[in-house]
Amino acid sequence: MGKKTVIIIIPYLSGGGAERAAINLAENIKNDYNISFILFDADKNSYDFDKSINIINLNIKSSKNVLGKIKNTLKKYFEIKKIKKHLKVDVSISFLREPNFINVITKQKNEKTIVSIRNTMSELDDSKMKKFMTKFGGKKADKVVAISKMVKKDQIDKYGVDENKIEVIYNACNLDKVKKMANEKIEDKKINEIIENNQGYIVMNIGRLTYQKGQDKLIRAFKKVVKEVKNAKLLIFGKGELKEELQELIKSLELENNVILAGFYDNPYKFLKKANIFAFSSMFEGLGNILLEAMACRVPIISTDCPYGPREIIAPNSDLESHAENIEEAEYGILVPVLHNDKNKDKLTKQEEIIANAIIKLLKDNKKRKEYAEKSAERIKFFTMEKNKKEWEDIIEN
Repeated sequence: MGKKTVIIIIPYLSGGGAERAAINLAENIKNDYNISFILFDADKNSYDFDKSINIINLNIKSSKNVLGKIKNTLKKYFEIKKIKKHLKVDVSISFLREPNFINVITKQKNEKTIVSIRNTMSELDDSKMKKFMTKFGGKKADKVVAISKMVKKDQIDKYGVDENKIEVIYNACNLDKVKKMANEKIEDKKINEIIENNQGYIVMNIGRLTYQKGQDKLIRAFKKVVKEVKNAKLLIFGKGELKEELQELIKSLELENNVILAGFYDNPYKFLKKANIFAFSSMFEGLGNILLEAMACRVPIISTDCPYGPREIIAPNSDLESHAENIEEAEYGILVPVLHNDKNKDKLTKQEEIIANAIIKLLKDNKKRKEYAEKSAERIKFFTMEKNKKEWEDIIEN
């Protein structure tokens, strides 16, 4: 028998953890299968990946109006149905809500459909249509791959997906690739100067500038950090719809010299490697892929104990349904409560106070930072490409 034909359906290859995971998967299994990406709009690609992997670009641009969205979904349906038939696809794997929905409704005879759930969808599905698409995708797929144990629980409890069809596969971290990219030269003079003159006080956050990532609350908390550690700098890497709002917040708090929105880079690892602390401020997640990449760069981590993911990475032997109520010095990093909004914007919330105190404490404790840097290097060995490959191939084959 020849190689199986496998397609990976995702909107494009830029900007997020799902896209990185899709690239890692394709590169990991490309020698064992005839593999292709089906992308809605390849013009949005920015991530670097193996160019030997076949790309099928539907070239369907996104639309903001309802009619345009419906028209685009129908286009995607007919195009993907045609491609699946032409390629005689054996296995189709999809990432994200709309691709998952389209994947299962275009299923061919003898085709195996696998949908990948990357996030706590009950937190993201803010409309009946979104909830319907998520539920339909999970229930109609042959297999569901959840990014974490608690995301699996979310699918069972909130969407009624059959427990027996859900498998948990944690993201892999391509350690060799991250290390190689981390050693690249920093060409941005401004950022390089900040890092080189940091005196051991660089805190980093990497993620889309959006409500989910909680950077506004981290910035507010950093006002207290700066009072205690005057030379502390917070560098936030990413792009998103809240950029201007965050810039205004930084200005209003008079933190222009201490908090920098550094923009989006295809290679964040060359900066991450220089961080003294990685501060993860998300409100909710599926896993938190950037936590793995920070660990690969041997950076000590402070993370919100959000639903879900960070606890599974940082405190895997704890009760995964528990939640940090204060500073929790866990096995592989520090967990703090999820950050919340407060109508009194002049005063920090209890949770903002806690993350500020955790950052201050760790910045002032070189020994503890070194210990957690070593723990990061130890923990990342669990999330290997080899392990991930075997788990995915078990699902593809069985």
